Amino acid sequence: MDDITLQALILSTLLLAIFLFRKWNRSSSVTPPSPPSLPIIGHLHLLNDLPHLTFTRLAQKLGPIIYLQLGRVLTLIISSAHHAQLVLKTHDHVFANRPQLLAAQYLSFGCSDVTFSRYGPYWRQARKICVTECPSYSTRNGSDLSNSSETRR
Repeated sequence: MDDITLQALILSTLLLAIFLFRKWNRSSSVTPPSPPSLPIIGHLHLLNDLPHLTFTRLAQKLGPIIYLQLGRVLTLIISSAHHAQLVLKTHDHVFANRPQLLAAQYLSFGCSDVTFSRYGPYWRQARKICVTECPSYSTRNGSDLSNSSETRR
């Protein structure tokens, strides 16, 4: 009987330590307000057939910036034009990164191409090379005409 009591005490202490660590770790990051969520699905249970109405109700309750967890995806909902302008124009470089997908890691040599690489100096340089070196649609159409006239001769 003493072994079971000792095991229960150790297990409950361990669970309490994990709970307190998660709570302490979560409070160290500053996030916008969020409604209560479920463990695995997050806030998906709040969405219905008309999610924009759900977001409107949440914005009236919690404010113009809301933090939601939709499954595994962390989402920032902005429902104010002023705040959207701040995010999309002033702080756009903060939100410009792309998700690092496992498939992209394998297909694009560790997310090193312009499509999947993270925003930064490398991405800007790769994009500049693509814009200057890859022909545009109008350039291709003009060269197609000259190529077709050369092949007729």
